[in-house]
Amino acid sequence: MEHLLSVHQRQTAHDGHRNADPLHDLGDTRSDDADGGFFTVVSNTFANFKMRILRTPPLRLFFVLSLVLLLIGGNATQVVALNLWLKRYPPDGAPGTYTTFAVSGFLFSAFFLILLILHILFYRPDLRFTKERRGWLWLLLAGCLDTLNSVLAVYAAAHTPAILQALFTALVPIYAAIFTKLFLKDLRTYHNNWIRSSFSLIIAGVLIASISNFGGDDDDSAGSGAANHTGNDTYVWSASSGSSSCSSGSSGDSSSSGSSRTKDSALDQKLWALLFCLSVPVTVLLNVTQTLYMTRYTFDPEFLAYTAQLHVANEPARRIEAHYNLEGGAEVADHSGVEAQVETIQAQRHAGLSRSEPFQSDHYKHQPAANRTDAQQQQSVPSAAVDVGSAEAAARTPMSPVVAAAAAAHASFHYGNDTTVKLVMLTVETMLQSLITFALLPVDALPWFGTSTSVEAAWGNFMAGLDCLLHCPMNFICCCLYSSGFVLVYLAAAYLNQYSVTLCSMVSQLGGPITAILLLVFPVLNVTGDMAPWYWSALAIVAMIFGTFIYVLWDHQTEKEKIESELLLKMRMFNLCDEEEVREVEADVRHGRHHHRGSGGRSRNNITAAPAQPRNAVAEEEEA
Repeated sequence: MEHLLSVHQRQTAHDGHRNADPLHDLGDTRSDDADGGFFTVVSNTFANFKMRILRTPPLRLFFVLSLVLLLIGGNATQVVALNLWLKRYPPDGAPGTYTTFAVSGFLFSAFFLILLILHILFYRPDLRFTKERRGWLWLLLAGCLDTLNSVLAVYAAAHTPAILQALFTALVPIYAAIFTKLFLKDLRTYHNNWIRSSFSLIIAGVLIASISNFGGDDDDSAGSGAANHTGNDTYVWSASSGSSSCSSGSSGDSSSSGSSRTKDSALDQKLWALLFCLSVPVTVLLNVTQTLYMTRYTFDPEFLAYTAQLHVANEPARRIEAHYNLEGGAEVADHSGVEAQVETIQAQRHAGLSRSEPFQSDHYKHQPAANRTDAQQQQSVPSAAVDVGSAEAAARTPMSPVVAAAAAAHASFHYGNDTTVKLVMLTVETMLQSLITFALLPVDALPWFGTSTSVEAAWGNFMAGLDCLLHCPMNFICCCLYSSGFVLVYLAAAYLNQYSVTLCSMVSQLGGPITAILLLVFPVLNVTGDMAPWYWSALAIVAMIFGTFIYVLWDHQTEKEKIESELLLKMRMFNLCDEEEVREVEADVRHGRHHHRGSGGRSRNNITAAPAQPRNAVAEEEEA
């Protein structure tokens, strides 16, 4: 398909510039062998990243920093609040086993539902994107993965040695990178010194954070001994997902089931360790599923302008009237194709400009929602059908797509704004997770797996837990505090996952050692009595920060390939390309080749152009 393959057409001068640039292929480790080559690349990369930080608007930097703090703070809140909450149950702990994650799951799902209802009432967002079957399948999958992750972690953590938990936890970034390649179709190579250094530091940090457990024997690290440990060690992993009740189950079940179970046999310990190991990739799959949903349904002017450029790049020059230069704003004739479009996207991101807010005319902004006509809704609201082949979209500024009033002939896109999509996703997913959790109450009565002798006993423990929740001193307050930690983690992880699943998992790993430092500074919060030496946690934090920073540098310098991967993923989502063409383009990106198509290449117009109509004419018609 000629219009798709033109994504990777390069001009001769541009090719020469990229080949001369030592930063253009950070995935090629051969450059490290040259004398001083590695240090030159590192120095230039750091200088380039520093310039980008200085150019980024302060408000955007504040927003990113707030997300990181919310994620880490939410993790710490969960750990502290959970330990306080479990202390409010009777000493045997049985009523709190199932109640902790079932009730908390209900509370934060109810919170997101109320938040979504208020958002709909105040902002009247277009929800037509929720009618697509694919979106509901993704949300159902996310809810099932969330529940499966919770069940596996709840029952396995109490019987898995803390050493093994730390080892399995350290694999989270690796799973994230693998699933990003498989499902998010990241075309960048992860086989380079940057990634090896980053992942090594992250893994080392996780292991260092749990080093206080390495001196203990299995009896102190599994079974009943796990009850004394899961406040921090189990949660280092569970917080990495930014998802629901895995952490509550980890600590909650540890504290209760340990006292009621006999010592596990060697075979039992291996089976429990296997179940805990399986829960780790499930967590990452949940994050990837959320990212797929947000990628598909969040309004993206970059993609609309990009797909329009794909079509117009192969049209005669007379079809391209003009479009605006990003820096100067002057009208210039542009026939450089989508290569310039990708560079424009990159420049816009560096400038901190919005990627997900819909274009709205002044007329639309000042009209009450009740007075807006259907034509205005389709013109302004991002979930309306989009004619991605409109020549008008290429004639306007590259990042201001046109939402046509008429449905496209071959591709109908339905979008929602960023906030609406995230609220719908979190509300539906948490509600499904909560409902499935309540339906799985009999699992607690399964022989060998559960902690109750029968279904009646499981139900009795649950009702006793609810009674204690309402009548035991401070129980409900601790429950609300614990659930609020989940809300913070959910919200922060939703934004960070949309940027990078791997980076989100790395940031989440910081929650464990930072929480350990917090408990040392405020010992009144440490109800378990465990006091690991502060220097191990401090060393773990330093290692994780350096590992995360190295990944951020690599991600910044390979951003152009990342943008191409994101755009190609959306092309596949909307069936705008076939697999043969996708494989050819992927090979070009991976090997750094700049493919040129001649006039004899294939041409399939999967994107149909609508007659061009000047923007001012559309506005005049709406005013009339």
